[in-house]
Amino acid sequence: MRRLLKQTVETLSSRLAHHRVARDLFFFVARDFTPSLTANVGKYRYQVSTADRTVGREVFLTGGFDSGCIGHIFDLLGSLGVCGFHEKIFLDIGANIGTTSIPVVVDHGFRGGIAIEPEPVNFGLLRQSIALNGLQNRLCCLNVALSNTVGQSEMELCPVNLGDHRLRLRNEVAADGIYHELSRDVVTVQTTTFDSLVADGSISLDALGVVWIDTQGHEAYVLQGAQKLFETDVPVVVEFWPYALSRAGGLELFESLVCDHYSHFVDTRATQAFGHNALQPVRLLPKLKERYAGPALTDLILLK
Repeated sequence: MRRLLKQTVETLSSRLAHHRVARDLFFFVARDFTPSLTANVGKYRYQVSTADRTVGREVFLTGGFDSGCIGHIFDLLGSLGVCGFHEKIFLDIGANIGTTSIPVVVDHGFRGGIAIEPEPVNFGLLRQSIALNGLQNRLCCLNVALSNTVGQSEMELCPVNLGDHRLRLRNEVAADGIYHELSRDVVTVQTTTFDSLVADGSISLDALGVVWIDTQGHEAYVLQGAQKLFETDVPVVVEFWPYALSRAGGLELFESLVCDHYSHFVDTRATQAFGHNALQPVRLLPKLKERYAGPALTDLILLK
């Protein structure tokens, strides 16, 4: 009976593909019948959780999540002379269900990619999404969290936004925040470092084209464990969310690492809003947190 209900859900989702309001209502109801759906709108297909009212819902409604931002960032990279990725690998740290790594690998000329996602449910959806798009031979995925140590850590699980799970450093309980993070359930995940993956051959520095980091405030510790990355000229796209960085105790560390190892950055949200792509010296980075308070965030391109 449950299989029949799921098949019915999948059939109806396809028929409602062009009706946003109907799809939204359908997505809300579907969670009572199935844990996930295939979002089959637009160019790509993703397996999304029906419990995810943010990323999963938006993907189901529109067929993508923040796809305009991805295109804008690669346009910026091209304008800065960073292009020609056909022999390169895209590294997606904090891949969620693949809404960044899948379109980047297909649309921007990479020969392949590595998608890293620690949370078990998201990782299962990521693997299914890769298969749905026929990318098993081009996009590999690792079920681990990147941090500054090898071991285990607790991850806070957001019940309504599966893209907002947060890693706790050394299982320390941070202060509660505006999203009531301390009320969240937690799960234990494996952690490793960028440098460890380089050492065991999982990542080839010579093959890297772009590194993309979106780890909900854990970015400073990812960079701290990536000393080998600093030896390269590989551009880094990294989420800059001062609230989450501060709550994780990593805002000053993030600023220090970026200022020590890069010369310039681009605030991609500002360029999208104001229509310019001026490089800014990293000495101006500490002032940026004044612009992005509370829930506000941006993505930075880090360059040498």
